[in-house]
Amino acid sequence: MKIPKRIARTVIGSLKGGVVPRIGLPYITVGRKREIDALLHDVEIIADGGASFRFIVGRYGSGKSFLLQTIRNYVLERNFVVVDADLSPERRLQGTHGQGLATYRELVQNMSTKTKPEGGALTLILDRWIAKIQHDVMAEKGLGVLDAGLEPLVDEKAEGALLLRYLASEDAKIEKLLESPALFRTPIVRNGKQATVGYCPEIWETWE
Repeated sequence: MKIPKRIARTVIGSLKGGVVPRIGLPYITVGRKREIDALLHDVEIIADGGASFRFIVGRYGSGKSFLLQTIRNYVLERNFVVVDADLSPERRLQGTHGQGLATYRELVQNMSTKTKPEGGALTLILDRWIAKIQHDVMAEKGLGVLDAGLEPLVDEKAEGALLLRYLASEDAKIEKLLESPALFRTPIVRNGKQATVGYCPEIWETWE
């Protein structure tokens, strides 16, 4: 079995530093068949809409983090959403000084998907969810993406464009556009009292 050089360097560097590699774990996983089979059974239950809960207990250095990272990589490749957090005195399951909330924040911050494996995937997930709802509503009601007067101004690929569609009034949408110039299509070209938003060479050719 040949290991790609990039993965080999990452694995060796992580092992030298005493941490679990983020990639390449299948190449160095040995003797964990029973544990992995049990966890993969749980994964199948979850994939079918069920739920599972386990404690993984072991002494320091017994491979708990290694096992969890192996399963994490496996489920990410199969389009699961994964959250993880390290517990500490400041991050606990419950507490009287916000420790539970701190744990929740850490979980949300570390939310990962196949395309965002290092965390920070919440925005991506919400954008996709909102886009699906919008698509379903538009298909059912025959609605346009934005009000006819605003649609040409907005860059649909810009971050925040999906949320703009759900503001209640046109005035609110205009205010949001003025607050977030990155939502506008570019370039914005002005010729006296005339102006265009986006790439419009056919209009520019008519200008004097």
